[in-house]
Parts: sequence; C-alpha cells; structure tokens
Amino acid sequence: MLSIANQRLLENKYLSQRFKNRVFTRPWNRWYRSAYIPKYRNRFFEYILTFFYDYPIRPGDVVVQIGASSGEETARFAKSVGLAGRVFAIEPETGNINALRRSFPKEQFPQVEIVPKGASNKTGEATFFVGGEREHRLADIPGGALTFEWWGVADHLSESRYKGTTIVSVDTIDNILAEYRVKYIDFILVETNGSELEVVQGMEKTLLIIKRLGVRGHVMRDGVPIYIAISAFLQNKGFDTVITSEGMVLGKRRSS
Repeated sequence: MLSIANQRLLENKYLSQRFKNRVFTRPWNRWYRSAYIPKYRNRFFEYILTFFYDYPIRPGDVVVQIGASSGEETARFAKSVGLAGRVFAIEPETGNINALRRSFPKEQFPQVEIVPKGASNKTGEATFFVGGEREHRLADIPGGALTFEWWGVADHLSESRYKGTTIVSVDTIDNILAEYRVKYIDFILVETNGSELEVVQGMEKTLLIIKRLGVRGHVMRDGVPIYIAISAFLQNKGFDTVITSEGMVLGKRRSS
C-alpha cells in the first residue's frame, strides 16, 4: 500500500502530465506541420524545442548542430543560448558555409562557431548529392536505395533528382570537437540528410559528455528506416531513447 507521500507524488505527476498534454502537447499535435513552414518557424520554435527535440534550450547552453545548412535553425539556437552560451554549426558544403559566415559575423555572434567540415564515422572523404540553390542541401548516399518518408509520403531519391555530386572531407565528431576542447554539451542535433547513423557512430567520446541529443532518422536505406539502428546504438551507449512520429530519435543519458 502506498504511503500518503507517495500517493501525493503520483497525483502531482498525473496533474503535471495532464496540464502539459492539455496546454502544450495537444495544440502541438494539431499544428506541428505548420512549424515546417519557414515564415512560421520562429513562432513555433519553443514548441519544437519542447516536443520535437524534447529539450528546451536555455541561456548559457552548449549546442552542437551537425548539418547546419544555411543557418536558419542556427539563428534560433544562437538566440536561445545567448551570449553566455555556445553554438557549434558544423556544415561541409561551400555554399552553406558562405551563407553561415554572412549571417553570423563573429563581432555580432561571438557565441556561434562555424565549423566547415563534414561528419562521419571515419576520417576521409564522402560523396554527396548537391541539392537546391537556396540551401545547397546535401544528401549522403551510403545505401543502394535512399528514401525519405515524411508524413506518410515516400520520396524516392536518385542522382537525377539533384544538380550533381560533390566530394567533401569528413571526420568524426570526436576529432572535430577535440580542436575546440569542449568539456560538456547540453544538446546535439544531427540532421545530415541520410548519414545520421554514421555521424552518431563517430561520437564515441562525445557521447560521454552529452546530456541530450536529437537525431533525425526518417531516411530509409533499402527500405529500412535508419532510426532503428540509431536508437539501438544509443541505447548500447547508455541512453534512453524515444522515436517520435516524425522519425526523430531523442536520446537522454540514462541515470546511473
């Protein structure tokens, strides 16, 4: 039989969860697709942090963004951490790197560190598809058949869909961050359009200093979603994981 104290703890937990669901989760589930519309992104960012990444970024936090693209999300992270925090924007593609440097001059954004490198599970080179003009998006090609499944719609990708291919230098996140002597990380976001599994596999040492991370895993290789392997890898490294309806793997370091 539960003690009075434990009964109150359970009641408070229930009420807290009910409040969160009624005030936050229900409207988020109703409107989350609108969060992907660029002009609405800023408005929904707090919801994204809480329910999509499951980690509300705080002032002073250290955030690592792997696959920063042209910097739209980087700007939101920079605002969230403030001048007391740090944002490492890791991006390999030349057009995106130039856009990041224009958007985040050091004198105005001292908290943003632009890292012009690609991430993988090894040191070397990787082949990428080159995407559209605006964001110069890249999609790694580690599988024979690469498919994006988004909101129930499968998008089969092939080289003919892209402008061409490019070769970029890659390294592990362990090696990349070692240059900056990062001692702890509050949150890591991995969005690399297909190579997320390899990126996480190159974070052996980095995972030891992470509180939480979000890894996009909605890409399918030869019909198998990569979030399965990503989640299993993180669990083996001491993380509790949840896979969201959008295919994002959310990891939280397991309490010892």
